Amino acid sequence: MKRIFTSRWLLLPLVMCATALAGCNRNGQQLPPPKAPEVLVSFPVTDQITDYEYFTGRTEPIHSVEIKARVTGYLDKIDFKDGADVKEGAPLFEIDPRPYRAERDRAQATRAQAIAHRDLSQAKLERTRAAFPTRAASKEDLDAAVAEADADKASVRIAEENLRIAELNLAWTVVKAPIEGRLTQRRVDPGNLVKADDTLLTTLHKLHPMYALFDVDERTVLKLSDLERKGTIKRLRDGSVEVELGLASEEDYPHKGKIDFASAFLDSSTGTRAVRGVFDNQNHVLMPGLFVRIRLPVGEPHSATLIEERALGTDQGRKFVYALKKEKVTEEKDGQPVERTLYKAVYRPVTPGTLSNGKRVVQDGLALDELVIVSGLQRVQADHEVIPMIRGKLRARVEGGEPAGTVTTDAGAPWELDFSKLSAEEKEKLAETAKNLNGELVLVKGTPVVRRDGTRGRRLVVIVREMKATK
Repeated sequence: MKRIFTSRWLLLPLVMCATALAGCNRNGQQLPPPKAPEVLVSFPVTDQITDYEYFTGRTEPIHSVEIKARVTGYLDKIDFKDGADVKEGAPLFEIDPRPYRAERDRAQATRAQAIAHRDLSQAKLERTRAAFPTRAASKEDLDAAVAEADADKASVRIAEENLRIAELNLAWTVVKAPIEGRLTQRRVDPGNLVKADDTLLTTLHKLHPMYALFDVDERTVLKLSDLERKGTIKRLRDGSVEVELGLASEEDYPHKGKIDFASAFLDSSTGTRAVRGVFDNQNHVLMPGLFVRIRLPVGEPHSATLIEERALGTDQGRKFVYALKKEKVTEEKDGQPVERTLYKAVYRPVTPGTLSNGKRVVQDGLALDELVIVSGLQRVQADHEVIPMIRGKLRARVEGGEPAGTVTTDAGAPWELDFSKLSAEEKEKLAETAKNLNGELVLVKGTPVVRRDGTRGRRLVVIVREMKATK
């Protein structure tokens, strides 16, 4: 009995699987096929774009100074607040000036003494020269007077230089800002001994303009060198190549600058080339040490095909999109053959390029008049039917008693609404719906088409079947 019972349980899953494969319900009727998934679609667009190379870097001040005292002494006073912006020549620290003032006074006295000796020896020399012709003074007396006068003149010059050094030392007891910039915190408090050319008092950074340093990998270096030789781009070392910068908190690259330095060689330890850009920073938005994103234009603007970034899928590292293929099929309805149009998703490998204004460049694999699925990719199967929809903000109106309007998608593309295929009753119902949803986000089901005329060029039109509000 146990063996028979076990066999029955083993047969049960097989019976259930067979029933499921047959696609039958309990009454033996064929189950309907699964409903085609609804997906948002859009057409590719063309635009003038510039190719870019992207890097990461760090900001550095264009000029930094470690503030140190030039004389030794005890710190008396600090004349700034930590982190303050200061002008060139502003006093920062004051060292006890009394020893240096006394040294200056002594140098002044020594100079006065030397001048007195010089004047006396000069008068003695003049008397000796006057007495020499009358032999009242000998040749030896004259030579001694000349030597003494010259020595006293030299003593005056020595005293003057000593006085100049003493005055410099006294002036250096007030430590001033050598450049305009922003200070860090003080490193020494009043009352501490400061050693000349040794004790770090604070650091001063000039913030305008600001440097941004970044490294270019070897592959990109070779690519840029090839473009330079072809004349497609300017040499980085010319100082005229433009570069753009964006902060971590910024979406785009609002800061414009120029490359002012590019290393002549690659660092063998990292395989990169050091490059530096200089950026205007009058508003002090940029600070030293910030992580920044760098965008370097490569070549002149050119026309390109773009799609929404979310339309791209990844299949084992390869990028692809689902394009739509329109087919006409004949189906039986109420015993009569009925022709209808359906769309199937077609797997299309593509080569993506750079990102431009939120859209991705597609270098090949896609035509401009091909619809692309931009949302709902996870529900799509290649070569299976999908229901295309347009989502955007509705702007409805009435023209000649007929409903009309446009739907503008998130990507900014306006779709014209065509209600011509609807019956009078359906038009009236949709016109009331459009009136209630004017200015709101809506989902539009229908047939998207491209129409062209000589004045407006390409027009995106959706032949409406159904419209409803969406969040």
